Amino acid sequence: MHGYSRQGIGDAGNHRRGERHSDRTWQRVISAQHAKDEAYCRMRDELRGNYEYAVARGAVRPPNLRERTIAKAQGHTDNAAVQAARRLCAKHQWSWTA
Repeated sequence: MHGYSRQGIGDAGNHRRGERHSDRTWQRVISAQHAKDEAYCRMRDELRGNYEYAVARGAVRPPNLRERTIAKAQGHTDNAAVQAARRLCAKHQWSWTA
């Protein structure tokens, strides 16, 4: 599902109502964002269903524990999950560097 993460939902500019927005304008902005979010979520659901179908058919293999751990270990060093993944890679002697 690359390209359709949860980051596509919402808009950073809508976290609070601006002083220049009237009630009607603000309602229109929120309604438009809600419609966009609904379409985005429908697309995510469709893609998730396509992936599950491909896995069931055998066309795609989901990543195993080793692959998921190595992918996680390649993240930012400040992230606790990345540090844990790197410890797990070291324990199993898996090379996580690219």
